[in-house]
Amino acid sequence: MSKRLLNGICLLLFGGSILLVVAAFFIWNDPTEYIVEDSGGITQLTIDQCDLMKRNKKTMVRGWAYIQEQPHASYSVYAELSNNRYRKFETFSESRADVVNALELDPAYKLVGFKAGYRNLSSPYTGKIVVHATNATGEVFSASYQCL
Repeated sequence: MSKRLLNGICLLLFGGSILLVVAAFFIWNDPTEYIVEDSGGITQLTIDQCDLMKRNKKTMVRGWAYIQEQPHASYSVYAELSNNRYRKFETFSESRADVVNALELDPAYKLVGFKAGYRNLSSPYTGKIVVHATNATGEVFSASYQCL
């Protein structure tokens, strides 16, 4: 192989790796804006950490939500933007033994916690978040919270 051909292959591989990194960033940090309703139904919502106002940093929301007679739910966290639309954060369930013990809940409620994050470029958040909890049958419960 000639030196020129090897350089061309290296440049193609480098360009491809840059495209993969950019694609991964936007897949993980979905820039779509949503219209979100707070329909209620979450019995108790507590937010332990709400870092929305830090510019050019990863925003983070952490807390727990209890829904009476609904021990299994998947959570989605949305943060309101200045245009009254919402940005959806990547959300993961967390085990919260402290909540289960404090509220004397059945052990089936162990995943009442959630952690949500979004890597910010620049998003003018208002501080309002909406948490949706979807049970196994697809029913959605929600509650809102105003971060300080």
